[in-house]
Amino acid sequence: MNIKTVIVSLTITNIFGVSYLIFKNKVSNFDYTKIILIIFTSIFGVVLGGYSLGVIDSFFIKKVFGLMIIFTGLYDFGVQKGYLNKFRLKSNFLTTSLVGLIGGFFSGLIGAAGTIYALYFNQTLEDKKEFKLYISIVFLVLLLVRAIYYVADPNTRIYYDPLFIVISIPAVFIGVYIGNLLTEKVSNKIFKEIVSISIILMGVYITVSNY
Repeated sequence: MNIKTVIVSLTITNIFGVSYLIFKNKVSNFDYTKIILIIFTSIFGVVLGGYSLGVIDSFFIKKVFGLMIIFTGLYDFGVQKGYLNKFRLKSNFLTTSLVGLIGGFFSGLIGAAGTIYALYFNQTLEDKKEFKLYISIVFLVLLLVRAIYYVADPNTRIYYDPLFIVISIPAVFIGVYIGNLLTEKVSNKIFKEIVSISIILMGVYITVSNY
């Protein structure tokens, strides 16, 4: 399939997946201040990335992004293992804004910015349930902004595929259900290391895939 069709159509599909995760990982001590800045800056990034998707060939950018994600995952794994603790990300204005802008841009461009946000929340949150809740809320906002932008922009509107969306919605529910169930059975420490390894694997996949 055309990769732009996949990126645009999965925007709708993934709205259902992250909504389910938000429902399953509600916490009593929810603090919106932990995500308001990253959401705000991500929206600007999504608009820039969405525009770029419609007018440029994203193949080269995807390769560079994949390599960046591999090194990001290795760095995060080093932090989680305690080797790079003094280089751990801090939840401050500059770091949060950069993560939001970069993550939003690649979310709008290639629909694969989850690893950027995973790195940030993996190093600034300790509880796995909080991690899943906050990152899912950020994803939901980004997906809604992307869906609206893709419809509004004539360069991307044409890539919505209703059949692809209908078929993939049940699949995303199954995947999210299994993933959420499995992570409930591991400790916070193991969960954080799994996140790091997942970032590395996603970077490898993005780099070597041919679309």
